Amino acid sequence: MEQIKWDPSGQILASSSTDNLVCLWKPERPTPVDFLNQFNCPIKTIQWSNGTSQSNTLLAAGGED
Repeated sequence: MEQIKWDPSGQILASSSTDNLVCLWKPERPTPVDFLNQFNCPIKTIQWSNGTSQSNTLLAAGGED
């Protein structure tokens, strides 16, 4: 199951997929600005924290493991 979620500030979009990646996107760019690839299984869920500022906002990702 793939997911797409905006960060609380609405500036960064995170996408998860069955290729074991989480990609981070900015709306004005056609390619990811960063990605997380240390996962050993498909990512089933992602969730942003509700930090009070962008500097303390976290992204959690969970998979089958």
